[in-house]
Amino acid sequence: MTGGRVSMRAARSNSADMKLLLTGFGPFPGVPVNASGLLLARIARAARAAWPQLSTHTATLPTEWRRGPARSESAIRRLKPDVVLHFGVSARARGLVLERIGTSACLVLPDAVGALPAPATSSAPVRCRASLPFDAIVARLRALHLPVALSDDAGSYLCNAVLYRTLALPDGLRPRVAGFIHIPASLAGFGTDGRGADPAAPMTQAEAVDGALAIIDVCLAGLPAPRACSGPGALLAASSS
Repeated sequence: MTGGRVSMRAARSNSADMKLLLTGFGPFPGVPVNASGLLLARIARAARAAWPQLSTHTATLPTEWRRGPARSESAIRRLKPDVVLHFGVSARARGLVLERIGTSACLVLPDAVGALPAPATSSAPVRCRASLPFDAIVARLRALHLPVALSDDAGSYLCNAVLYRTLALPDGLRPRVAGFIHIPASLAGFGTDGRGADPAAPMTQAEAVDGALAIIDVCLAGLPAPRACSGPGALLAASSS
């Protein structure tokens, strides 16, 4: 199932009566097979085995300006999960990239059905900070010798749009922990055994699943209070916690 490198530290009782939502994306222009959607079932299956009392849910989001963020928000409103982890791909990612900021800014690029984003309602972007326990996650992944990086720029495409939509939810709907993790787009080229032909590839599918489990474990072990969204035009200082 995984590489067997993750030792779960979160007490299993900690996951009782809690809900986890994992999302990934479908294909989009230039990415006919999206590794985040491909690995979604594997991550969920491993999470259910590790935390049987945790209610684990998944949603594969269409890479579309209108339907992608809307489907994510609909799942959050319906499930009311404690933890939401969004996964997406990046050609630049050399491992697991933890996105700290979501913004309302978006590039005028066509989505999977050729549609463009709706015009912005304000010229000043709104920025929100993700509520992942970044320091603890980075320490855990490095202890597992898994490549990890922090980022304050989730891009201005659908990954960022879904992250922002989640973080900008009002109090009472916003999950207690929410964030976005970019994984290498090249993972889609690996076989189901987790090995690939490229020896220079940053990680395998099995390592990506192990990394996702470690992130879930850290989030379950200690849930921080949600951080609020900033006002229009405000810029949140970059922080690793």
